[in-house]
Amino acid sequence: MKRILAILLALMMVMGAFTGCGTKAEEPAPAEPTENEAEQTAEGTEIMFPEFVLENTEEAVTYLDPKGDATTITKNPETVVVLMNSILDMWYMAGGEAVGRVSGTTNVPEAAMDIEDLGKITSLNMEMLVALEPDLIVISSTYSTADDVKKLADENGIECALLDTSIEPYNTFEKMLYLFSLINGTEEKFATDIQKIVGDCDAIIEKANAVEEKPSAAILYTSAKSIKLNSDITLVGDMFKLLGGENIAMDAFEEGAKYVDYSFEVMLQKDPDFILINTMGDVEACKANFEENVATKDAWADLKAVKEGNVYYMPKDLFMYKPNARYAEAFEYLAKIIYPGVFE
Repeated sequence: MKRILAILLALMMVMGAFTGCGTKAEEPAPAEPTENEAEQTAEGTEIMFPEFVLENTEEAVTYLDPKGDATTITKNPETVVVLMNSILDMWYMAGGEAVGRVSGTTNVPEAAMDIEDLGKITSLNMEMLVALEPDLIVISSTYSTADDVKKLADENGIECALLDTSIEPYNTFEKMLYLFSLINGTEEKFATDIQKIVGDCDAIIEKANAVEEKPSAAILYTSAKSIKLNSDITLVGDMFKLLGGENIAMDAFEEGAKYVDYSFEVMLQKDPDFILINTMGDVEACKANFEENVATKDAWADLKAVKEGNVYYMPKDLFMYKPNARYAEAFEYLAKIIYPGVFE
């Protein structure tokens, strides 16, 4: 009997143990992120222009340079030299500062007027450049001196960013400002100031493209000695194309070419609605060259653009030099020329 009671007692203890396990509070499962939280997480890590900016970490940014190489730049450099003044302007627009630049005043922001002048890009003071002990050198890959500067930077342990802002300039403008904002830690400035400029430009582009009848143009690049036709990837050509215009000379260009020799025969054959003239150097000397070699042709007066008064010399500050912060002003100026009934 005692043995039976012992067995029963043992069974009751075991059952009590199971009951305790069954009533114990379960650990709550980790909460799943809400849909909104998931979107915020994705937005926080998303990279704009992933074909250009390859990686963005807390310490550095990696981008694809014009030569096709992945280049990594450490964030928040303290000492920077920018060797192209239109790029210098964008660097300051993104909240950066510099200690050195090339000669000239065009596109130089007021805050950078008194920084070290290293001379013309074709005759840089390399010793002074190294003496500035920069953390970063920024230079256009289109310059003939770019390779020498890159080599000098590598030899002295200086990071060097090669950039090309000459191809499809408007799209490149936004990409460069984005890259510079990542490097300088000023993404908020990009999201407000820069996106405001882009938004204003895009509104003009959208309005222009809503017009059914598209204008055609011959876009000329003139100096005191030569005259060439612009392609769609140059500053004026790019803007004209984005506004819905047709460049009459595009079938004469090889892929990637910016200019081709001027042909009056092409203008006669295509008979454009507009003739837009960019001047390089002394404006009066450029006009004299154009008048002598183009406007004196017998058939000049027969061109539609001439008969309708649609021959324009474009202002250099908006169409020869990068307009940067004034991009919307440049787009609107051109839109008023080619869509006079739409933009007033």
